[in-house]
Amino acid sequence: MRTSFIHTLESIGLQSLDAFWSPLLIWAILALLIMVAIRRSDRLTPRLHYHIRGGLMLSLPVGIMAALIVGWVGGLSTGSETPIAPLIVIDYPFTPTSPVDPGAGPINGFLLLTGGSLLGLFTISLIRIAHLMRHRYQLAASQMKYTDQTTTITERLNEANFDVLGTLRFHPKFLVSRDVEVPYTQGFFRPVIALPEDLMNHDEPLNLAIRHELIHIRRGDALLNWGVLLTHALFWFVPLLYPLHRQFKLYREISCDQEVFGDPELSRKTYAELLVHLSGRTDLHRNLLLGMSVEPSTLKTRINAMQTKQITPTPGKAIYATIGIVMLGILFAMSCTEMQSSQDALTDAQSSTTEAIEAEGVFEQSDVFTVVESMPELIGGLGDLQAKVVYPEQAREAGVEGRVYVQFVVNETGDVESPRVIRGIGSGADEEALRVVREAKFEPGKQRGEPVNVQYSLPIVFELGT
Repeated sequence: MRTSFIHTLESIGLQSLDAFWSPLLIWAILALLIMVAIRRSDRLTPRLHYHIRGGLMLSLPVGIMAALIVGWVGGLSTGSETPIAPLIVIDYPFTPTSPVDPGAGPINGFLLLTGGSLLGLFTISLIRIAHLMRHRYQLAASQMKYTDQTTTITERLNEANFDVLGTLRFHPKFLVSRDVEVPYTQGFFRPVIALPEDLMNHDEPLNLAIRHELIHIRRGDALLNWGVLLTHALFWFVPLLYPLHRQFKLYREISCDQEVFGDPELSRKTYAELLVHLSGRTDLHRNLLLGMSVEPSTLKTRINAMQTKQITPTPGKAIYATIGIVMLGILFAMSCTEMQSSQDALTDAQSSTTEAIEAEGVFEQSDVFTVVESMPELIGGLGDLQAKVVYPEQAREAGVEGRVYVQFVVNETGDVESPRVIRGIGSGADEEALRVVREAKFEPGKQRGEPVNVQYSLPIVFELGT
């Protein structure tokens, strides 16, 4: 028997199919296809590779939010003559109908597992986000111990770095400490550039490292990095995010390296030596930081990228246009997708219903059409039918919302026969939907000018506050 807690988990599992798992599946398929396509492209600059991967990661939470909004708007539209229908439908191999009474009926193991898993996954996600915030606090606390050498370092900047500094909306503070392993940038509105103490001994490596960090600040990389970090923490259970995040960080640094060498007077040899010098160094909070940290596995890739003879910077408009097209395409697909029962499952359910109807002598299955020349028309429209809904008290107290899909037959006189729920939300809403549909009156469907029995279905919306 079902307890209230189990019923709640089943309801969460049922609602999450459309609101979460379906958009997630669409995102994974499209993101994988895009990753394969851009990996084989030689025309994309490192900065485009960087922003496309960042855009792909951010499109996951934004796409799921868009799917929720579209589902809500779609629910509102079912009260109109032309409800919004999903453009992409994903079948799953069962009819996910929740029982009307939380205390009755067999337990749906799939929905129970789905709801429980979702709660468990996002509990871990909250822990990971809290861990990320703790690292952010520890980083801020450690920076208070660093020496502020903004004035000294500003005096040692070369002319090119002065020019870059002048283009920044937010000027950075320069901190120095022996505890800093690699140069890094942190912060967006109040940026900080932290430098190792050993870099202060030579002007040329110092200015190269600072140029790299100033490029990060000028491009606003800190904001994008935080969006990606939060996405990865929230959706840590999505395997595709791991290679995306690694490539995102690699192309971020490669593109920054190449922008540094927009100045032909800089020494690539000295810069490469600096990368080698920093190779293998790490920082406890490295994921929060933007800097020159070099993983040994990526050192060769970055140095090889520096051998490019001519670097053509990608215009900002081209970057934003490319990212916009990619993200809008993914968001559109994610928000216009819905799961529904597979045809096989519906066929089985229809067979059992037909047997019951035949036993009552109502009609034969062969007398029922699914498509006719003139389909039945609901008299008064969906709006009038929706207005007859009385929200079940049980559903209201449990906070249950959603759409109940009812399938029935419109007979030759326009009356509803044999209504049944093909997708419900439980808590009394399914019964109320059946009651409302039984009261519906139609203009009968016609085939070759004659009224006939036609199989039909309608969604009945249950939304708190209505």
